[in-house]
Amino acid sequence: MTTHIPVMVDEVIRNLDFTVKGVYVDATLGGGGYLRRILEKVSDSVVIAIDQDLEAIELVRKDLGLDFKDSEITVNGFSCKVCSSTDSGRNTTVFLVNSNFNNLISILESLAKDNTLVAVIADLGFSTDQLERKRGFSFMKDDEELDMRMSLNLGVKAKDFLNALGVSELTKIFSEYGDEKYANKLARFVNDQRKVKPFESVRDLNNVLYKLKYSKDKYIDLKQRIYQALRIAVNYEFDALRGLLTESLKVMNEKTRVMVVSFHSGEDRIVKDFIRSNNLKNIFSDFLTPSEAEVIRNQRSRSAKLRGFTK
Repeated sequence: MTTHIPVMVDEVIRNLDFTVKGVYVDATLGGGGYLRRILEKVSDSVVIAIDQDLEAIELVRKDLGLDFKDSEITVNGFSCKVCSSTDSGRNTTVFLVNSNFNNLISILESLAKDNTLVAVIADLGFSTDQLERKRGFSFMKDDEELDMRMSLNLGVKAKDFLNALGVSELTKIFSEYGDEKYANKLARFVNDQRKVKPFESVRDLNNVLYKLKYSKDKYIDLKQRIYQALRIAVNYEFDALRGLLTESLKVMNEKTRVMVVSFHSGEDRIVKDFIRSNNLKNIFSDFLTPSEAEVIRNQRSRSAKLRGFTK
């Protein structure tokens, strides 16, 4: 069973018009929190949930209690797994697709070519379920391999970045994705360390982070930011987000609503700039943030921003 708590799901659901029949896309399936709420509201529609982590799909598949059948589709030249089922009570077909959300158009053409796109929802937050994947996502699990791949189809792991990238490239990752003011110093520490012993485990990275002279109470924040930076780099998350927004724009109509919950200033900036540069209409005056009650209930939501747009 999933342990992940979806962020700002009430605000997203409240701002969608479920009287419109067509295709609803949950671009970031995760623990299935958004998908469940969508399925409570829709009828006579198609719901497509996408996740590049096959383990997430299998977990949600079991939790939903629907009779899913396995198949495969070709997405931009690659074969990917699809689980499909029909919720007969609401006359709605549900697809769980193992792919990256920047393949949106290819997925829609394969599964719902003749349907109107009603909504695209993306919660860019890190799923707590992935902490159980043993891929080095958490700085608290010293013995795990520094992997950090959301999809095992990706070839390069976090340890490969640390062992192979130059100082300038590592500095860029730590600075742009991790907001680290001592990014260059940290990159040089990494370079010195890998000459002695290549990076392999979470412990190896933690030991290097301790070399930065932060006060003790600042180390948790440092670790969170650097691990986030490496995860973003390994999974090309910013590029994938740009791809999702671009593909959404190509297939959306006047009724389509795109909602994005971001947690990193870089993610939010990408969405904000995309809306402005394409003269799209903001659903909200600017953006929404979680309620005080939600932040108390789920501390991970505190940095979230919700932006939405239409044509």
